[in-house]
Amino acid sequence: MSARSSFDRGSAASLHAANELAEHVDLPTPIDGSFGVKAVEGMQAIGAHEKLPKHAHVIKDKRTGQHYVKPLKFSLAKAKQAPKTERHEFSHPVGLSQAFSTSKAPSRVSHESNRVGSVPAHTDAGTALLLDQLRNIVRQEVTFAHQGHKEQVEQIAVNTQELQSQLRAIDQSDQLGVNTTDSKSRNGSATTDGKTSFADAPLPQVAARGGMNAAIIDEDEEDEDEFPNLWAKWRYHLREPFAEFLGTAVLMIFGNGINVQVTVSKLYDASDAKGDYLSISFGWGLGVLFGVTLAGGISGGHINPALTLALAVWRRFPWRKVPVYICAQMAGALVGSLMIYGLYVVPIRIVDPMQTETTAALFTTYPAEFLRTQSTRITTFYNEVFATAVLAAVVFALGDSNNTPPPEGMAPLILMWLIMAIGATLGWQSAYCVNPARDWGPRMMLSMVGYEGLWSFNAGYFAWTPLLATVVGAQVGAFLYDALIYTGGDSPLNRPWRWNRVKWPSTSRHQLPASVS
Repeated sequence: MSARSSFDRGSAASLHAANELAEHVDLPTPIDGSFGVKAVEGMQAIGAHEKLPKHAHVIKDKRTGQHYVKPLKFSLAKAKQAPKTERHEFSHPVGLSQAFSTSKAPSRVSHESNRVGSVPAHTDAGTALLLDQLRNIVRQEVTFAHQGHKEQVEQIAVNTQELQSQLRAIDQSDQLGVNTTDSKSRNGSATTDGKTSFADAPLPQVAARGGMNAAIIDEDEEDEDEFPNLWAKWRYHLREPFAEFLGTAVLMIFGNGINVQVTVSKLYDASDAKGDYLSISFGWGLGVLFGVTLAGGISGGHINPALTLALAVWRRFPWRKVPVYICAQMAGALVGSLMIYGLYVVPIRIVDPMQTETTAALFTTYPAEFLRTQSTRITTFYNEVFATAVLAAVVFALGDSNNTPPPEGMAPLILMWLIMAIGATLGWQSAYCVNPARDWGPRMMLSMVGYEGLWSFNAGYFAWTPLLATVVGAQVGAFLYDALIYTGGDSPLNRPWRWNRVKWPSTSRHQLPASVS
């Protein structure tokens, strides 16, 4: 680029200004003795009243006082036409003018011949050149950051059009009555009358930067209803009942197992008893520990129909699951007690060949001898209501995040100590049933193996104590906890009452905690 084609400063430069900008050097004397444009190669003489170019290097000859203008080697035009500089070229500490050179950045040497000419930074020309070079650096960095993004956006647009075409084809097949059920399962908004169509709905737009992964749809992804085999499908839909079944079965294995081992060993040989009453309480506690651990992560580990009903009433547990849970718990109790009976059938028949209450009480519940009269039946009922209410209140407290919830995985251990405490303090008079499945499952098992009089004992004891008393006790315990402590919005006591909506002003000090809302 010549000096005449450069941008002007906008005003004529005086000889004084040219002297300030000029670099004073001793130019070589030409052979023909003339000075001018041909005297120094690449330079052009300039008069005192001529305009100075914007990007030029002014040189003054010390001998003659003549001013010359030499265009910069690394001008803005050359910088724009220069090839893109790779990132590794900036690893060397070179100047900005070197970074935009048309050749590779030179190495760091101090020889004068390798230095690149530049403009003094304190001048207007130097400042303008630095700003232009900085703009080019920023432009190159932005270009590098967005490299390949345009192609990705275009590919996503193509995929979106293909998906929209497939959805329109599905809508057309629905209108023709083909694969109607399958189409509706994939697209809930598609209708056969053509009024609404998911394919015609606007698809989400892809942003210029970011969010691309959300718009990419994996067509090979399996549907959630696709399973490797039929059993995997049934297991997926029945995991919760299966968990309740296994958890209750484990509870009966440990509970009935410790009952039979301690009592039958004492009946067989009183001098060699395999435990005592504390062992029984400990065994039932371990049964709860392992039963809840087995089922807790899948179904919640109820393993108790009374607690399942209480959770449905006071914690919005789905009512549609209640019958399934109760059936699974009853079946688990029956199977668990049957396994223990099969394990200890030989010593049981030795000590009780007539299959009487002596061994029947090891599987199901019977009241103490002094509570079998008409006037004392209410005591056994109250005993079960009381014990089950304590159990339910503690269970509800463990599930309250605003109280003292146990660390993850510690709830079964706390329940173990709870059952041990109930057995050690409240279990003498009514055998601390606190669980309808714990009585009804073994009772059905005993009827299957030949025991008699189980359902007619003590005027239908099985109905109003192991069943009714435990269900009432769980409701009482849940009600007391919610009425006195719980502030969660899922409790009926913390929902708005139709006949008396409590409305407090925003400045009132009598407000429920934030958890209610």
